[in-house]
Amino acid sequence: MAQTATEDEGDSYSAGLRASVEGRHVEAISHFEQALRESPSEPRILFALGNTAAAIGHSEAAENFFHRVLEQEPQRLEAIVHLANLWRKAGRIGEVVGLLKPALEANPQQADLWLTLGSAMRESGDAGNAQIFYREALRLAPENAAALGNLADLLADEGSLDEGLAL
Repeated sequence: MAQTATEDEGDSYSAGLRASVEGRHVEAISHFEQALRESPSEPRILFALGNTAAAIGHSEAAENFFHRVLEQEPQRLEAIVHLANLWRKAGRIGEVVGLLKPALEANPQQADLWLTLGSAMRESGDAGNAQIFYREALRLAPENAAALGNLADLLADEGSLDEGLAL
């Protein structure tokens, strides 16, 4: 019995996810491209391609895929965070702030947005605001390992070793 396009897409997409998780990125891309041929504008496939492109260092392609996701789903937080992190790693802090500010205004309870903004501030040399944003991320998600680690590391760098170790 022949599979429908939706089943083919699901199989290709799932196979792509498995390959990506296992570090077989070229294979993952091939599966995702097959899924994309079946559903050319499917945001979850575009997002997966963006993540895979980022994982292999193709920032420009990753950025393009994340933009395509956000064109369809402007409030998709995971795409906003991933795009912000791409820009953050490239030193594009002004663009990170410009992307995150409206997302935070619309979703002030999202710890990952505060965490990402904190990391951007820290990398720009603004440790004071980074600490504020990390603390807000922890207030919202007290068990967030990345926020705990980032704040502890920042505090240690700032000379507050005891507080950093306590975290």
